[in-house]
Amino acid sequence: MELAGFSISPAERLQVLKVLESTGQLNLKSPEKLKFLLCPVLVEGRAEQERFYELFDRYWEELQRPWEMPTTEAGGQKHWPDWLRWLLVVLVLGGLAWAAIKLLQKENPPALKVYFKHSPQVAVGDTIHFQNLSENIDSSALRWDIVDPATGQTELVDSQSFDLDFVVKNAGESPDREVRLTCFKSIDPKTSQPVSHVSSFHIICNNLPVADILGPPEIIINGTARFEARLADAKNVQLTWDFGDSTTAIGSKVSHQFTQSGLFEVRLTATRTGLDGDCSVTEIRRISVGRDKAYLTAKILERDQVDAVVNFSWGAWILLGLLGLAIIWFWVKWAARKPPPLPDEGEGDLTAAAERFRAVDKGPYFIPFRPQEGYVRMEPAFYRLADVLRQRQEGLRKNMDVPASLKKTIAEGGFPNLLSKADAVPTEYLFLIDEPATGSHQSKLYTFLVDFLRKRE
Repeated sequence: MELAGFSISPAERLQVLKVLESTGQLNLKSPEKLKFLLCPVLVEGRAEQERFYELFDRYWEELQRPWEMPTTEAGGQKHWPDWLRWLLVVLVLGGLAWAAIKLLQKENPPALKVYFKHSPQVAVGDTIHFQNLSENIDSSALRWDIVDPATGQTELVDSQSFDLDFVVKNAGESPDREVRLTCFKSIDPKTSQPVSHVSSFHIICNNLPVADILGPPEIIINGTARFEARLADAKNVQLTWDFGDSTTAIGSKVSHQFTQSGLFEVRLTATRTGLDGDCSVTEIRRISVGRDKAYLTAKILERDQVDAVVNFSWGAWILLGLLGLAIIWFWVKWAARKPPPLPDEGEGDLTAAAERFRAVDKGPYFIPFRPQEGYVRMEPAFYRLADVLRQRQEGLRKNMDVPASLKKTIAEGGFPNLLSKADAVPTEYLFLIDEPATGSHQSKLYTFLVDFLRKRE
């Protein structure tokens, strides 16, 4: 009806729904009666009435007509063009092939790693522990070898332990030892040799000397500097000094004259004799001779280059492919949509009215009014308020209470005893609402409250 030029308000729509719910259901099979019921609600004037009857008869005729599937004329536009079908098939097959290749593609084998860590030095008579940190190898074919590099003699061969503990009994001619861990069942693909790792450790004596240097931090050119070595235990300890200018000395207290300016490192080497293993320690003290000028090296500042790199996993690529296919499918559906059907020749005036009064919304309409009965709840305080308000006050006028007088006379043996009572003033209710807007007053709610209180009196 809106396409034909009728203007229907929401109130008229509700009235139509009310008519259909009440008496309209009985006349659904009688269109000649139903249109007479709806006409007074929707139209105004004789011209609109005739137009409404015409539209109603045409609409009812279309409802009674059996539905037929529309046929496509020969030579008309195809719903799915051939090139779009082939494009969609190629994209789907390509995406599936790419996903299958990614899933079936073998990853590179993990890199073989033979590695262990240990303390860099150990005293004679102590135990040194080698912790095996190898990865991706066959641990059933491991072999430990400890060799003296000075003599080439193998001191230990162990193929049973994963981690190795070795007791150092003596140092021998050389205080250094070489340790090798080899995995014979893990072959390095680059060298075609068993994977191995080589390290070394140093053997020291079990009573190293403890020394410290006393001396000035700075001195002038051609000045004499005096140095003294302090030892915690000086038994069988030899002291050797190196002043950093190709000059050496021996003894616990030495003096030296520096003839050149600069920063020199004075080294004290303390060696305890008569013990097995390396029994030497070196202490260093820096001394500044003269005054040196400090220079800062000139360097051009360069801005760091940041390269943004994004790496996607195969799952992310599959999701992106599916998203692309969905976009292409919607684009194909939009491109292959059918044009709207042309209007019939006999409906020229109806089409013109439809174009003129085109509306976005379409019926039927439903306004979801929620019932408000459930929001009014009776609480005990409400009844107590009603009991207090219904107590009436006495008026100024008094009348004889006939029933009470009869009862009192009979109770006193027939002696007349007249009683009177005052008239009660009717209860008046006043509600004060602190809201300026009319819509916030809820007049129906307070009307309900007044009626309820009056019924409770």
